Amino acid sequence: METFSFDTEISISSELISTRLEQDTVILNLATGKYYSLEGVGSLIWQSLEAKQDLGAIQENILSSYNVSSEQSLTDMQAFLSSLADAGLISF
Repeated sequence: METFSFDTEISISSELISTRLEQDTVILNLATGKYYSLEGVGSLIWQSLEAKQDLGAIQENILSSYNVSSEQSLTDMQAFLSSLADAGLISF
């Protein structure tokens, strides 16, 4: 798993379209035809990335929305971002 710092710049792939459905986010990779569905904190992180928020702001969003420690939110956020990068949805 990659480690990120709060100044890591993250870019969403230009080959994606996404939409929010209630509390979830659905992503379509136009290059591969694969769909992804994000719920809860995953959807929150994705919406924050689309808003071009930095990792510090994303962590604050998580902390204000979920009952989780700062350390746990950072660990989980790093794991989730690594999985998005492995799927080719983001790059840094």
